[in-house]
Amino acid sequence: MKLTSEPGTVFLFGDGMHLIHQNIPGLCWGDPKKAPIIETNTSRQRLNILGAYNPDSLSFVHLTGEENCDAQRVIEYFSVILKAYNRAPGIVLFLDNAKYFKAKIVREWLQKHPKLKLEFLPPYAPNLNLMFLF
Repeated sequence: MKLTSEPGTVFLFGDGMHLIHQNIPGLCWGDPKKAPIIETNTSRQRLNILGAYNPDSLSFVHLTGEENCDAQRVIEYFSVILKAYNRAPGIVLFLDNAKYFKAKIVREWLQKHPKLKLEFLPPYAPNLNLMFLF
């Protein structure tokens, strides 16, 4: 694919990470007469990171926040990628098969932004995504 693409086309490996944004109490040593104090945030919030790794430049572009990771957030993520690589003639983004990458509004948005092309990795093959090496 790289050999047949327009010179300057950027190849990225992307993925989403959804980290628990809260302390999880475990076992620890302490004075049994005093209750342990573990500061935490309210509710069960997550830190959602949508990122793309460029193996050629060894760079990383991401959209990070506590917002839900849904199709609308994916469109924001793709916009960040387009802005970061605005001079590239094309962008190929390799992704897993998460549903939010394939949502109808995402497909419609991609039709209006043909510079960004998605390539989906085979299911159950995370070893093919270079993002995991970053």
